[in-house]
Amino acid sequence: MVDGKSFYMVTVEKGTGRPYQTLDGKFLIRVGSTNRHATKEELSRLFQAAGLVHFDISPVEGTRADDLDPAKLHDYWQGYYQNSLWRLGSWRAA
Repeated sequence: MVDGKSFYMVTVEKGTGRPYQTLDGKFLIRVGSTNRHATKEELSRLFQAAGLVHFDISPVEGTRADDLDPAKLHDYWQGYYQNSLWRLGSWRAA
């Protein structure tokens, strides 16, 4: 009781489905006590922070397979997946 009045304290945990979207498809940013529409840059950061966007699997416009260094790609693949890239059959050792 505070000043003779009963009250409830509610703790709301951080949600897991971030970023949150309104029913009409908008993404909002909380600024103080108000909300505003998220910019493209903010949306990009929000999706990346939530683990929903991975730039290492995003296409890079204007590139070709010839732009890749097969040896470096193999080293990355071997380190990340613990598997030889050459076993896929699509790539050949340089």
